[in-house]
Amino acid sequence: MSPHALFETVRKARALVKIPDDYLAPAQEITAAPAEVADAFVKANAGLTRASVAVSCDAKRLTEVRICIGKDLKFHDCGEVEQHTCRRAQIVMPPPQHAERKAAAAQP
Repeated sequence: MSPHALFETVRKARALVKIPDDYLAPAQEITAAPAEVADAFVKANAGLTRASVAVSCDAKRLTEVRICIGKDLKFHDCGEVEQHTCRRAQIVMPPPQHAERKAAAAQP
């Protein structure tokens, strides 16, 4: 695959995944169970199953949401996501940095 074709495929794969509205640009920190985050992605993406999603975290925060997509650009179950699943009861999602700056600028 040429570099151009590879990046075009990555763009198409990224376009398949809808980030749940609540997580797009939160104005404040969100605390949720990793399973809640995975469920929100499943609900927002037709054809996505829990076996296709892994929510990863560090000591406190969400670090990534992994979603398995095949070469056919369809969601698929993958056992390897299980090893990346966060085991914490609750994780924190901080607001995007631009939202923090906006909130700080609005304060007197």
